Amino acid sequence: MASAAPPFHIDWIPVPAGQVTLADGKGEYSVAPFRIAKYAVTNAEFDAFIADDGYTDPRWWADVDAPALTPEQLEMGMSDWRAARERIAAPKPSHWPEPDCPRTDVTWYEAMAFCRWLSARLNIPVRLPTEWEWQWAAVGDTGWAYPFGPAFDATKCNTHENGIGRTVPVTAYSGIHTVFGVVNLSGNTIEWCANEFENPPNILVAGTGRPAMRGGSWGHDAANARASHRFGFNALNSSYAVGFRVVTDAELR
Repeated sequence: MASAAPPFHIDWIPVPAGQVTLADGKGEYSVAPFRIAKYAVTNAEFDAFIADDGYTDPRWWADVDAPALTPEQLEMGMSDWRAARERIAAPKPSHWPEPDCPRTDVTWYEAMAFCRWLSARLNIPVRLPTEWEWQWAAVGDTGWAYPFGPAFDATKCNTHENGIGRTVPVTAYSGIHTVFGVVNLSGNTIEWCANEFENPPNILVAGTGRPAMRGGSWGHDAANARASHRFGFNALNSSYAVGFRVVTDAELR
């Protein structure tokens, strides 16, 4: 039986192939064509996952390990899924709960579980972007520092400089021109990526490293909102500055 579609629509933006150099001497990466969500995952979208047994169906959490496993837990034979689930037994409320605002306070594991759930519901592979995919979607080969141009402009993104002091709806800057039309890749929420921060070629299922993050948030300044700026964060941590968006390799009709 086919899985029911989720009660929302994702605007997928096609992104062509390219080549990206990561900051911090982390190397060059080829980018195959893919599609990225125009907007970050919203509270309404994540609530649909919660309502559809998102935190009780083991399919969305299988084979996800937890870096915080202790030697004692390993000796007890505690499964990776069990360890992660003990720490993430239920969702935290998003700090700003408006339906059209980005979902915050989500760990990397919860973002991964959402992707697996959405894959099943849409019947296409859905995942988190790698850093190089994220950076290419933000600025392509323009050489720009920001998705909206070479120079910072506080009127074109939600960062510390404009003093809003919280998230805004994911569509708030949809009128700002960007290379491929993706919205809010600087500011609003910093976004989880699929790969390890210290060792980028390691695409985590999870793994023992910290996942990478990109984009800066409403609380970060202009320097941290640059498209090339890299962050790393414990996969079990969450924050009211952290959100995520999804990508797919599928050919959509």
